[in-house]
Amino acid sequence: VQGCVYTNDNTNACSDNNVCTQTDSCVAGACVGSNPMTCNDNNPCTDDTCDAATSCQHSNNTAACNDGNACTSSDICAGGTCGGTSINCDDGLGCTLDSCNAATGCVHTSGTASCNDGDLCTEDSCDTKSGCVHVPNSCDDSIACTADSCAAGVCSHVEINGSCDDGDGCTSVDTCVAGVCVGSGVQ
Repeated sequence: VQGCVYTNDNTNACSDNNVCTQTDSCVAGACVGSNPMTCNDNNPCTDDTCDAATSCQHSNNTAACNDGNACTSSDICAGGTCGGTSINCDDGLGCTLDSCNAATGCVHTSGTASCNDGDLCTEDSCDTKSGCVHVPNSCDDSIACTADSCAAGVCSHVEINGSCDDGDGCTSVDTCVAGVCVGSGVQ
């Protein structure tokens, strides 16, 4: 008596019950999967795997990455997206316009931005060649008998004693009296 005889048929269609294989075929009596599914989503901020029951999985990671922006540093993955901390492009110079170009990084352009040395007794301005220029305020009252100065942005004129010239050719001895040049000694 002869029992059941089973012959392998490698031509039948089959399923290995793994959705991560794309081509299933019979080999030596078993269904074998091949041609694995590619799950790469080209996102460095996800770990790509394939689950035999559900297909591709893309889990967010916290890997170091490069967001391609020269205006950020310390780039890291968060929530499936690569990002970084904005860099500080301030060069500390009042006469440059500081900005950032995503392709090249910090840019410092000479300009006419305002600059201020904090001294109220100077007029501050930008010069494209020499930077911030501080010119002392003119407190000159054009009176020869006062000493002119500036403090905290306020001009002061202190009376002085001494010789002066009252501009009158008919006087020979001119002196400061109460802040005014007085001529005497008529010639």
